[in-house]
Amino acid sequence: MQKALRKIIADLQDLDASLEPFIVEVVERKYKSLTDGEMEVILKICEGLSSREIGLALFKGTRTVTSDRNSILRKLNCKTTAQAVALLFKAKILK
Repeated sequence: MQKALRKIIADLQDLDASLEPFIVEVVERKYKSLTDGEMEVILKICEGLSSREIGLALFKGTRTVTSDRNSILRKLNCKTTAQAVALLFKAKILK
């Protein structure tokens, strides 16, 4: 996942700098649609936890965590978790 994340970040960095404020604005708007539970899940993903481990840490079932992951991808219009995390870092939502 880290290799994929680095590639996505590198691809995003190649974009024209003039587009960055627009990208950040769009990602921030999409980020606001994430629930508190989904944000907890994305933060645990950043810690490198599996869905099972996230479920144990947050007292959620694995299916609930998987549902949260899918909802995050849908709301951020991403195909992979790595892409979602990269977008949130690029927009400085995650640090």
